[in-house]
Amino acid sequence: MFASLPREQTPPPSVETQSVFELPIHLCSDYGAWVRSRLETGKSTHIVTLNAEMAMLADQTPELAQVIQQAELVVP
Repeated sequence: MFASLPREQTPPPSVETQSVFELPIHLCSDYGAWVRSRLETGKSTHIVTLNAEMAMLADQTPELAQVIQQAELVVP
């Protein structure tokens, strides 16, 4: 359906949000397309690549947890 649209008009993939240690995890079928859509619209974006160690540290460090929670995209 979207193949006929120019790249800049292609809607970004939908993002599902799950939670781990009360931190958001964004699940998406195509993270690259999501990032491209942000770049094409000139929107600044805060992306976190969350691993287990960071999640455990955020559980003990409220400032880190807040930074992660404020990100537009948290990739597992």
